[in-house]
Amino acid sequence: NDQDVWECTAWDRCIKSGNLGVLHAMVTSLDVAGWDRFTNMLTTPVVLHDMSIVREGVWVTVDGKMGKTGVQIEASPFGTDRAGVPITVEFVGGRKEVVAVGRITVIPQAPAKVIALLITLATDTDLEMDRDLVLERLRSLEDSE
Repeated sequence: NDQDVWECTAWDRCIKSGNLGVLHAMVTSLDVAGWDRFTNMLTTPVVLHDMSIVREGVWVTVDGKMGKTGVQIEASPFGTDRAGVPITVEFVGGRKEVVAVGRITVIPQAPAKVIALLITLATDTDLEMDRDLVLERLRSLEDSE
């Protein structure tokens, strides 16, 4: 699926690590179609399945309620982020629940400095894009920090 491909890209790695220099160089080379594909991939929610892996500290929705993932419920000497293992979610408001991974949708998110850079670049009139659509998508991102 497209999300699995996205998570293996330099784009995703630059965004998650906050590597603004490389991200700037990559984004400024995009044409109209490139901006469309990039912002579409960046801002599409990810509906997880029963054997998905979800990291700690990620904004998600569960049954329409927003929260942030915590630790996986089953301890393992092999580490965390194991496929299909239920994870704790602390919802906005403070309630915690152990949730089956298949009930989770990951909300599109990026570090605040990445969002700020992308919005600044999207307002640069020298770059070609569907500016209104790109800005609408970028403004829908949650701050991952």
